[in-house]
Amino acid sequence: MKRESFRGRLAQEENELIIGLLRSRAQSENRTTKDETSSCVRSTMNSIFNDPGFWHRLQFGFTITYHSVSAAHDGAALFLVYWKWRALRNR
Repeated sequence: MKRESFRGRLAQEENELIIGLLRSRAQSENRTTKDETSSCVRSTMNSIFNDPGFWHRLQFGFTITYHSVSAAHDGAALFLVYWKWRALRNR
């Protein structure tokens, strides 16, 4: 219980800090209205392209796909060579 509440409180403090930093940045860029500041916070925090985890998963997906496809091609090549050899041998 204590550990969960500590983690929750830490995450909440972290989020408040990030929002505060983004609001101060927006205000320093002459975006002083509340609507513009909150839209700046929303667009920055929800952008998938700023998430390093997204890029890591994307690269991992390409890597796994490439290695799986190349392994399948190697297996298919041996299969085709075997059957071609059998067909030529039986002529």
